[in-house]
Amino acid sequence: MIIIIEKAIKDLVVDKIELDNKFISIKEDEQGNIKMKFSTGKWNQYIKFPNKVDEKNIYKVDIEVYCDCPSYTFGGYKYLGTINGYNFSEYEEHRPPKKSVDKYVCKHLESILGNFSNFVFILRDFLKDRR
Repeated sequence: MIIIIEKAIKDLVVDKIELDNKFISIKEDEQGNIKMKFSTGKWNQYIKFPNKVDEKNIYKVDIEVYCDCPSYTFGGYKYLGTINGYNFSEYEEHRPPKKSVDKYVCKHLESILGNFSNFVFILRDFLKDRR
């Protein structure tokens, strides 16, 4: 069940939606970038889409990601995101991990990105309303 809790705060459009016990919010920043926040319990995951995203190229634009779990920072994923240009965090991480990393994001982001097709309708609706 989808519950829209909040919409149109000042000049930012914000939707907060509950979907399968995941809270999802979406907003547009001053530069026109789209930011999605997923709250899946204790940790939050973030995806940033560039301002050139539209309904036709959602899967074709470069995104930036971030998770506020300790594993993202200390497991080497934030470092990989920093050196590869997909870390969406206020701070960069330049310390390489102490052990090898076999994937690019933590399990929380992996879950969100792996199931993104289940959430893409929210982004499409937001982009249609943005016009």
